[in-house]
This record gives sequence, C-alpha cells and structure tokens, in this order.
Amino acid sequence: MASDTYSLIDQLYADPEQFFKLGRANDLLDKLCQNKDFRKLEELLNHQDMYVLRSGIWILAELGAMGVRFVGYAIQLLSSDDFYVRFFSLEAIAHAAVGSESSLFKYVLEYLSDKDDRVRWKAMKLASRASIDQLRIAKLEFEKQKPTSYHMAGIQMLIDSHRIRSESREAASSNDLLRKTYSLLEVEVTTKGCKDQLVAGNYASDKNLSELCTSLLSLKMWQADG
Repeated sequence: MASDTYSLIDQLYADPEQFFKLGRANDLLDKLCQNKDFRKLEELLNHQDMYVLRSGIWILAELGAMGVRFVGYAIQLLSSDDFYVRFFSLEAIAHAAVGSESSLFKYVLEYLSDKDDRVRWKAMKLASRASIDQLRIAKLEFEKQKPTSYHMAGIQMLIDSHRIRSESREAASSNDLLRKTYSLLEVEVTTKGCKDQLVAGNYASDKNLSELCTSLLSLKMWQADG
C-alpha cells in the first residue's frame, strides 16, 4: 500500500542517519517496487540532508535500468562532497547506460582518475564490466568533447580486447583445426603477456592498482606457468 511507503519516508525524515545505518532503505525500495510508484524517489534525490541522499541514491542504484528516468539526479550528485553518494551515483549511471542511453557510460570512465580511492575503485570495477557498445559510444563522446584525452587510447584498448576475445572464442568453437590452434595460441600468448605485465608494472604506487594487480596474480590461471 502507498501508505506503507509514506510511513517509511516519514521515518526516514524523522531520523535520516538512523534510517540509513539500520539499512531501512532496503525496506523502502521494496515498497516502492511493490507500488510501482517512484515519484517520492525524486524528492529524496533532491533533498539537502546527506543521509536522505544516501538512502535515495542507493535505492536508485538498486533499481538498475528501471531508474533511468532519474539518472539526471545521479549525474548531478557526482559533484557531491560525500563519497558514498558519488560511489552509488556511478553505479546508478552505469545501470542506466544501456541502449539509447549508452553514452552515459562516459561519466563512469571520467571517474577512473577520481581523487577518492573508493570512488575510483567503483569506476574501475564498472569499467571492467562494460559492454563493447558502452565503450564504443563513450569513445565517440570523448572524441567530441576531449579528443586529446588518454581516454581515447584507453577505451580503444578495451574495445580491442573485447574484439580479440570474441574472435578467439569463435575460432575455438570452429571445426577447423588450424583456427582452433590459433585460438589456443592466442590464449597462451595473452596469458603469458598478462603475467609479465602484472609482474613488471609499477602498480605499487597506487592502492587500487596494487590491490587489483595482487588479485589478478593470485588467479589459478597463473599457477601452471611457474
């Protein structure tokens, strides 16, 4: 019932910090989805209280593509001083960046150099899961707005990686022995090259890169390679 939603919102406004810390935003999300009425979410995303904003942006991120009509608020909230709000704004934008809205993914990539390690980590994780369409359209956006940025070369690197992996997988499923052989050789060359890059790269100067490098080196795929 809508009254349940209003009751929860009243509780949120009565003590925003307690509501947030107790995880009551999850209850509010459930009620909003049950009633299929998200008009109150706009009110939360416009609020001045940090904890109301935290609850609101978390709900928007959890809505995924259903929250695309509110993504403009997430973009505005990227300028928030609160890391939590920026962290989940990125997630909300990434979820909305599909189909005709794929160009929104450029905002995620821009935060790969954010000053806050936690926000940058989120941007890295989202970028690693980007679709080739999101990357291609984001590259077009950077080409129009920041043509000299390293984002151009970096995005192309990720696009090429997607393309090569796709071609290699296709060859692996072929009945042609020569194509299968080249597919497996590509995996071997890439795997060895990746390990060399992880070992030789000076990633220790940055916390996020160092942790990602350590995590990748711990994967079982390296264990047979000495």
